[in-house]
Amino acid sequence: MIAVIGATGMLGAPVVEQLLEDEITVRVLSRNPIGAKEQFGTRPEYCFADVTDYDSLVHAFEGCDAVHINLNTDQDAEPDEVLHQGLVNVAEAAKECGVNRISIIAGDWEPDPNHSWKRRAEFSKGILALEASGIPTVLWQCTWFYESLDYFVMPERALMVGMQPLTWHFVAASDYAKMVSATMGDEDFSGNKRFTVHGPHGFKMFDALKLYCELLRPGLPVEQLSIEDTKKFAQEDEEYGWLEHFADFMAPFETFGETGNPKDAQALLEEPMLTLEEWAKEQMD
Repeated sequence: MIAVIGATGMLGAPVVEQLLEDEITVRVLSRNPIGAKEQFGTRPEYCFADVTDYDSLVHAFEGCDAVHINLNTDQDAEPDEVLHQGLVNVAEAAKECGVNRISIIAGDWEPDPNHSWKRRAEFSKGILALEASGIPTVLWQCTWFYESLDYFVMPERALMVGMQPLTWHFVAASDYAKMVSATMGDEDFSGNKRFTVHGPHGFKMFDALKLYCELLRPGLPVEQLSIEDTKKFAQEDEEYGWLEHFADFMAPFETFGETGNPKDAQALLEEPMLTLEEWAKEQMD
């Protein structure tokens, strides 16, 4: 049985669906199990769990062979509370319960506890704690997902936040989920592994957003503002005040780009990866 933390999110849900499709028993861990059951129905098991609550993790991991983690922080939570100490709790609870494999998604960057971006520094500490736990750990170092392009869509336009000069190999969440399921079903898996997850084609973010809108939101204007101009716009229009926080989040991606080689991760798939056009067609079907 595989316990999935963060199962109901944009990247957690496809993993749950793929594990179930591959006839792997799943226990969905959530702070809201009733809401999770409304999403997935009766196919998985359900259990309350919160990574900041050690006892809840011990209870949730009972009888599980593996744990997959799709972790995010609430806007009012400190990164060290969830991304660092939360993962320390996961590692210790997993050891107590005899879990024999851990899988976790992060970004396409090498863990660095001294990273200048606090979120990455704290997440790095948590990841390194998992890898040092003695439980074989798979780290999925992912680039941006096609699904995330919807973050930039507003009612009257799509807005790329920042000039975003770097190239990104956007990937379908369904392809990533197949990779996760392949490793979870591998009985010979041992030791820590890191897989870089990239899609088949590289895009500048603005170009990816334009193509996304052409395919799925035809006629919607697509615009781009610098980080500073986005913040200025957010400060001048209360309705879009949230964009100031989003601009802070997007700013590091103008300099911190992809770093890894996706060859090993892509070898886990039995079929070609989805292009943006193919993925969009699936959304319309």
